[in-house]
Amino acid sequence: MARVFGLDNNMPDNTERRPKSKIFRSATPVGKEKNFYSEGDLKLAKVRLLDNGVTARAAPPTDHYDTLEKDLGYDSVPERDVSALLLEEVKVIKELLMREQEKRQSEVERDKYLREWRVIACITDRVFFVLYVAINVVTIVVLFCGT
Repeated sequence: MARVFGLDNNMPDNTERRPKSKIFRSATPVGKEKNFYSEGDLKLAKVRLLDNGVTARAAPPTDHYDTLEKDLGYDSVPERDVSALLLEEVKVIKELLMREQEKRQSEVERDKYLREWRVIACITDRVFFVLYVAINVVTIVVLFCGT
């Protein structure tokens, strides 16, 4: 599965075999003068620390403390209030989006009415121009040809 998702760089190769160490007995120092442990021993210690199902976790529940006792920092929010504040923020954002949508919708309607009135004004202008030309032609014909 890791090779499918491209995570095979972190996977050990099947052809590589590491020599067995004393991982399961106890964490033994590699060098007495250097005072550090082997990589396998450290990995096992981390796994034992994280996956120990016998002992309870030492983290206290978040609702146990009052918000004044916690060092929340400047912009932090207590965990129990996160969902209420999140819902409130979603409502505010939704209202802002609705206002923006109404503004855009009113602008679209206004632009539509402006285009319609411009078309009506253009048609009316052409009708009056044709009437003006017709009246001038009739006037010229009557003045020069009527006598």
